[in-house]
Amino acid sequence: MKVSVVIPVYNMARYLPACLDSVLGQEGVEAEAVVVDDGSTDDIQAVIAPYAGRVTYLRTPHQGLPSALNAGVEVSGGDAIAFTDADDLLLPQSLLLRARVLQQLPGVGLVFGPALVLDESGRTVGLRKAAPRPGLLPSAQAFRWLLRGCRIPNSTVMARREALADAGPFRQEAFPGEDWHMWLRIASRCDLYCLERPVACYRLHPGSITARYWVEEVDRSHRFTLADVFAHVAPEQRGLEPLARCYLERTLAALAARSGRRRDFLRYLVGALGRRPLLLLEMETWGCLAVGARSLLPAPVLQGLKRVKAPLARRRLRYAFADDSSETVRAAER
Repeated sequence: MKVSVVIPVYNMARYLPACLDSVLGQEGVEAEAVVVDDGSTDDIQAVIAPYAGRVTYLRTPHQGLPSALNAGVEVSGGDAIAFTDADDLLLPQSLLLRARVLQQLPGVGLVFGPALVLDESGRTVGLRKAAPRPGLLPSAQAFRWLLRGCRIPNSTVMARREALADAGPFRQEAFPGEDWHMWLRIASRCDLYCLERPVACYRLHPGSITARYWVEEVDRSHRFTLADVFAHVAPEQRGLEPLARCYLERTLAALAARSGRRRDFLRYLVGALGRRPLLLLEMETWGCLAVGARSLLPAPVLQGLKRVKAPLARRRLRYAFADDSSETVRAAER
């Protein structure tokens, strides 16, 4: 199986060499690197020059990320397509592990996995998990899970060419979030597979797209995604649309909180819980509330909540171990 790695780049000359080295250093699989320069102004061509003959380079007018992704898929020659952001890295055996899944499981249209999180200097600062558990995600289960939001790190994705063709091109209307739009369309048709070990490094820095999201842009693009996806799914999947819109309101609430927009945070969260109160039973909702508290409450209030939380947590432990005569309860309370 030949694998094409599509690398869209816009003004990322600083990071591109490390990305290319991580792709070209992959072993055990026939691979090609396709760099799509989306009209960069930082002389990407000079960075590419030392890789002449080893990299397919395509320069286009600046039209945005979805257009660059489509151009890369179109000129690529692989049976499978992997996607890697120009400021990210592939870990050793990344392509081999993913290609092996596609070869062994013909019903899988897309394989992905966790990613290490790097800061701007390249230091590992965390792990970005993917699915709740590794292994096979049947189509219906994968689709419902993805409705909660895009949990898949882009640079860990490898898809069959046929799955991409069946789903259609990346859509500009879905940006930011054109990846979520595409993965949902694939999941509505194919099984997904999540690897257990990390296969890429995801870099956070001030210039990354993730750092530039605006609430209004995500609101617009994600509502387009849900409308478009549910217009083309099987009838038995359409009943999930109201739930998906509640999940979206929760996502927007968390984003508004991170942006310091208290009124929008409350509006989105109340909207989600008003339509589906049972969301309060989900950990994602409590995570959203935690983001809101950290981002919007004054520091003295947060400190007060922490003082209240500690004895409550000890009380919950006491009740949980009410029949335990060991040292566990006393240790938990100290």
